[in-house]
Amino acid sequence: MDELKTEKLAKQDSDTMAVEGLLTLEEASRLLACTPAAVRKWITQGRVQKVRLGRLVRVRRGDIVAITKNGLPPRRSATGVRMDKTQKAHSAHGDQCDQLEGGS
Repeated sequence: MDELKTEKLAKQDSDTMAVEGLLTLEEASRLLACTPAAVRKWITQGRVQKVRLGRLVRVRRGDIVAITKNGLPPRRSATGVRMDKTQKAHSAHGDQCDQLEGGS
């Protein structure tokens, strides 16, 4: 009986080690003292990378630790390229920026 129990615990440990460096959004938000919605927003903005496990979304523990030490990285566009202020304004305000710049 002890051998079966030991085998089962060893399997659980190996499963845990496979995802040991990953956090749920709730765990990440607790470490960052924010809401899970804020972590989701940063993922959308490209400031935090997500890891998909089927339908589950996780973030790397190392990325969260880096944020606690260095702060949030700058926003990234959908292509992963850093956006400058003009690009941010265009993506946020679209047609309004074109009108201000003399566009149609």
